[in-house]
Amino acid sequence: MRHGCVDGIRAESGLFALCLLLAFPIAAFGADTVEIQTSHGSPREQQEKLELEQLLKKYDVSKYTFTRTVVIEERAMNHAFPVLTLNVHFLGSDDELLSSFLHEQLHWYLAQHRAAMEDAVRQLKAMYPHAPVGLPEGADSEYSTYGHLVDCYLEIQADRALIGPERTDRVIKNKPWYTWIYKTVLHDEDRIAALVKAEHLDMNASPSTSGRPEVAMPWEIPCSEEIVKSNFDVRSQQHVTGELSDQSGAPFKDSKVILRKEDEKGQFIDYRTVPTDKTGRFDLGVVDGGKYRFLPGPNRGFVIPNEVACAERPNCDLKLVLQASWSDQSFGGCPIQ
Repeated sequence: MRHGCVDGIRAESGLFALCLLLAFPIAAFGADTVEIQTSHGSPREQQEKLELEQLLKKYDVSKYTFTRTVVIEERAMNHAFPVLTLNVHFLGSDDELLSSFLHEQLHWYLAQHRAAMEDAVRQLKAMYPHAPVGLPEGADSEYSTYGHLVDCYLEIQADRALIGPERTDRVIKNKPWYTWIYKTVLHDEDRIAALVKAEHLDMNASPSTSGRPEVAMPWEIPCSEEIVKSNFDVRSQQHVTGELSDQSGAPFKDSKVILRKEDEKGQFIDYRTVPTDKTGRFDLGVVDGGKYRFLPGPNRGFVIPNEVACAERPNCDLKLVLQASWSDQSFGGCPIQ
C-alpha cells in the first residue's frame, strides 16, 4: 500500500491520514466479480493472472474480499491502495499467492476502522516497546510495524480457514519479510487475538463507522510530501558506469537509470537519464561534482539505495544488486523520486 499499515493511517511529519472505503457494501462482492488486470501483459503477469483466477474459483474468498480490482505488475511491490497490486514473486506457488492476496485485501478491511486501529496500535506499542522498524523484520515505520501485527494476525487466520494450519505454517515461515511481525504473532497469538477481538477488529465483527470524520484517502495526499535525500555524493568529475541486477542475478534490461542533482534550494532536478542495455549495463557519462539522488530501480518494487559510494578516481563503475521492496511501504503508489 502507499502508506504504511494501519493500512490506512500514516504518520509522517505529524500528519495522520485515514483511509476510508468508498460508501458501498464491498464486502458483498463475490470472488467471481474480482477483475484481474495485468500492467504490461508480460508472460509472467499473464501466468499469475491465470493462477490467481483459478485460486479465486477454487476458494471462497468472498468473506475476505473488500476491493474487486487487482492489478498484476511484474517488479512492482505489493500494495493495497489505491488499487490492489501484486507482483509475480509467488508465481507458481498457489498458497503464497493466495496469502499475499488476502494480506492486501485485509488492509482494505482495516481501513474502515480508524478508532479501533488507533487503540490497537497504542496497546501494541505498550506490549512491544522495542519493535523493529525496517525490512526484513519490521515495516517501514514504527506505526506500520504495529499496524501490521493486526493485519498479519488476520492474514494467518484467513489462511488457516482456507488452506488449513499445516500449509499456513509453511507459508508464514517462508515469508522473507516482516519476519519479526509474523514470529511475534505466532508466539503471542492468544494475546494478539484477545486484543483484536476486544477492539472488534476480528472478521466476525462489524463495528459502526458513523460519526467519524472523513479525511483524505492516501492516494489523495500529494506525493510531493515525501522527504527525499541525496544518496550519491560526487566530489569531483567522474565517469560513472555500472551494472544492475536483481537478487536472482537477472540483469535489468532496457531499464531507466535516473540521476537528479540537488540545487541550492535542496530540490532535486533531473540531471541525466540513461537506459540499461541487455546485460544491465549503463553509462551516465561524465558527472559533475555535487549531491545527487540516484534512482537505479524502475519503480518502488525495489529498494532505493540509501547510499551509493564511489572511490575518488576518474572512473566509477557500480555493481548494484537491487533488493525487492515488500508489501505496503510508504508512498508505494507514487513514482520513484
